[in-house]
Amino acid sequence: MPRFRQRVISDAGDGWQIVEQEPVHQAMGPASHTLEVREPEPGEGYQDFISWHGIRHFTASEVTLFRREARHVEPPRPMWRNIIPTLRICDELREELGHPLAVGNGFRNNAYNSKVGGRPSSRHLYNQAIDLDLPTAHRGPGHRRKFADAIGRLWHEHADALRMGVGFYQTEPTRAHIDTGYRARFWERVHAWPILQRTQSP
Repeated sequence: MPRFRQRVISDAGDGWQIVEQEPVHQAMGPASHTLEVREPEPGEGYQDFISWHGIRHFTASEVTLFRREARHVEPPRPMWRNIIPTLRICDELREELGHPLAVGNGFRNNAYNSKVGGRPSSRHLYNQAIDLDLPTAHRGPGHRRKFADAIGRLWHEHADALRMGVGFYQTEPTRAHIDTGYRARFWERVHAWPILQRTQSP
């Protein structure tokens, strides 16, 4: 049974669709581990912090790279914990697909967000979001559909507990956006709606 009713209640004005939440009154199930995040310890590095939380397939180097500037920028320390639920979702996705995924964007500061045309409210600014790209060798129609459907199923499973947002850049995408900790939503409707409908549990 899906944890969300598939009904749009408002447009956010920037392409995102806000969906109606169905309250879930049940014991914490398989998703509960994604909510367990501790604060960084004194002297702890960002990679060590990420590794401590069990992230297997993504590194601090990947999520701090400003690609257009060819440099790495760590988020402020108080924001470190924000990315962990998102990385856990990305790890689940990577496990299901069985092949690497490239990180297009992780954390952005205000200057870099403006440079790449990000929205002023982008969750990348809060270290809550990751954009994932399919590698060139896995961009055929079957791979794109599997990528989209896996993300759709993860959204149905985790959207309520993690306040998860997903974005699809195409109907059968080679890139997708995943964030947690803000609001359960999706975009762009013309692309996302068919994916979320077909991945909804009966």
